[in-house]
Amino acid sequence: MAAQRAWRRVVLSSVAMSSLVLSVMMAVMVAGAFFQASSSSAGRCFAAQEGMVADENSLYSVALGAYKDGFYDLAIDQFSHLLRLYPNSVKAPYAQFRIAESYFKQKNYDQSLIWYQKLLDQYPQKSDLLDKTLYRLGQIYFLKKEYEKADSFYQTLLDRCSGSRLAADALFWSAESKSLAGKWKEAKEAYQQVVKNYPNYRYAADALYGLGMAALKLQDDSQALKAFQEFTARKPQNKQQVASAWLNIAEIEYRAGNYDRAAQHYQKILNDYPDSSEIRLALYGAGLSLYQVQQFSKAIALYQQFLAKYPKDELAEAVTFQIGVLHFKLENYSQAAEWLEKFIRTWTKSDYLPQASYYLALSNQKLGKMDLAKQQFSRIAKECKESSLCASAWLQLGAMAYQAGQFPEAVRAYESASKASDRSVAAEALYWLGESWAGQKNYDQAIHVWLQLSQQQQYHGIDNWAAMAEMRAAGIYEHQGRVEKALELYEKVARGKNEDQLRSAARQRIEKLRSQIKKAP
Repeated sequence: MAAQRAWRRVVLSSVAMSSLVLSVMMAVMVAGAFFQASSSSAGRCFAAQEGMVADENSLYSVALGAYKDGFYDLAIDQFSHLLRLYPNSVKAPYAQFRIAESYFKQKNYDQSLIWYQKLLDQYPQKSDLLDKTLYRLGQIYFLKKEYEKADSFYQTLLDRCSGSRLAADALFWSAESKSLAGKWKEAKEAYQQVVKNYPNYRYAADALYGLGMAALKLQDDSQALKAFQEFTARKPQNKQQVASAWLNIAEIEYRAGNYDRAAQHYQKILNDYPDSSEIRLALYGAGLSLYQVQQFSKAIALYQQFLAKYPKDELAEAVTFQIGVLHFKLENYSQAAEWLEKFIRTWTKSDYLPQASYYLALSNQKLGKMDLAKQQFSRIAKECKESSLCASAWLQLGAMAYQAGQFPEAVRAYESASKASDRSVAAEALYWLGESWAGQKNYDQAIHVWLQLSQQQQYHGIDNWAAMAEMRAAGIYEHQGRVEKALELYEKVARGKNEDQLRSAARQRIEKLRSQIKKAP
């Protein structure tokens, strides 16, 4: 018979099996023989010569032994036998639970779900199994990525079994379910409860991390920073998670304008967690932070490390552009031009393209390649869609024309630049437009432009362009003998909130003019 053949296989392999497993298998094979031979109530006993009674406790013990030794198929069979023979046994709910557990251990979540739900439906008040069943149902739906259903079972456990030893786990996984379902506010509150109510809980550090992530999603940088700092202070073992926390801390500090601290945190990731997946963003963020504190050479070194490690990364575009700009800031104009030309060739449709072209033109201008720079500025001025960059290009074209003594061309360029929405660019353009008219000895037009700059309040306090325009117009009035008008403008500069040097110069001219008036016959 089948049981005897199985028994012979057990005997042959007994050398490699534990005595406990062997004894369980022996009991199971004998019980199996009995089940095949018995189909009536008389079958409660083994064959007379065996002298054994197959009562429900014995069957349960055999099945439980198989379960504990990891023979889940066998455990399912034996617990099922028990349920068929003794459907009303006090062991029945426990047998159902172990069948569900066996399927769960085998990762057969669909079958496991059926048995847990069946148990919940048949024994809704079975208090010693209720919390475990609800918890497992939550786990199954969590593993199936049905997070709202998972949360509903965790919440039911918390509501109906508040004193359960699984309460902390249920609360934590409820928070995780809410987080993965995108319910950030509810997730944050649940994580806070875990941290507050279970400070020594095994997942307390993970709850702090989850709290930080939820706070980030809710744009609460202050609470996120505090949570991540408390998380790292616990020195958790998951290095990837710790590196991620430090990255979030660095990015929060960067957004707050604390660039030195941000750079330090990014560097910590580079030094302490070189194998983490956060290295990529740490290199990039450290470069940005060092740029902000004007440590340009160090920023370039980090960006070059980035390109060596991630040449095809999506951030390589921004990194290459920024290296070009950084070289320009360091007045390494040849290297700036080289990097910017490489960028323009490689990323022909980049959003950074107009800015790269502008810095390339500036670099060529600094290198004395005036014709090339003029061509590049002209192309930017005519083609770019970003108004402030167009105006800046016109401003540079005006400066090049003015320095070359080509005042009519300078006038045209500065008139275009003066239409900029950027008030700083517009104010500078108006000042130099006046100078360009003065260069053609058209002093009335020059004064007209300068007074326009002076009279528009929006330009006051912007790099002193209005005050400088007033000084220049006053100077021409003075030269023309229009002393009262000159004094009026000088006094305006002297009273204004301008640089001390400008106010001092205005007061000197006022004293000189008044002295001349007194001496006049």
